Amino acid sequence: MGADLKFKQGQLENAENTAARLRVQKEQIQNDLDKVKNLEGRIHKEMQQAQEKISSMEDEMQNKFTKTEDLQGQFEDEKVRMG
Repeated sequence: MGADLKFKQGQLENAENTAARLRVQKEQIQNDLDKVKNLEGRIHKEMQQAQEKISSMEDEMQNKFTKTEDLQGQFEDEKVRMG
């Protein structure tokens, strides 16, 4: 009977140790998950900003840089008018 009690106490201690280790592991995994979610949010925000920058640059390429001929023509007209 004493041996059974000692055995059961040993099992209880092992179970308590295992439960404590699992709680620590769960907390570490939860922290890692929180970090991943935070990183995912930052990546999404940076991708949006990059997409906005690309759109802006494409707009500039289509509207600003294609008007150089018009600007050159206006410059020549102004030069003739003043000169």
